Amino acid sequence: MTGCWCMMWRGLVSARTTYANSCIRCKRKTPIGGILANPVRDTMKRSNAHRHIVETVCRDKLWHALTPQLFPLGLLRRAIESALADNAIVTDEASAVERIGHQPLLVEGHPDNIKITHPQDLPLAALFIQQQENA
Repeated sequence: MTGCWCMMWRGLVSARTTYANSCIRCKRKTPIGGILANPVRDTMKRSNAHRHIVETVCRDKLWHALTPQLFPLGLLRRAIESALADNAIVTDEASAVERIGHQPLLVEGHPDNIKITHPQDLPLAALFIQQQENA
């Protein structure tokens, strides 16, 4: 896929341009695009509706999706339009692209590249910014 690419970044924008550069380099490996992600380190549990553990999920091959995410603009547009037309729930750009049959590349990121999703993420982001400024 050639043409324009689109990078989405909902996270801690810092002096680490390596995040964006790592994601951009995935263009050489796949025409589909990719996302920064980190392998899951924690023990993962699945619950029922009452918050009782029903199983421990094997963390092998599980990744925390991060940003940036980089996709060819045309592909991303088709993926999002398809999700909207079908009233499908997608949680990020990668899930929209997956939904139409593609497999984006996972590019390993850095633990301090957190995704800002909830208000409680902000104090951790502030801590990482302070550490980077003091480095």
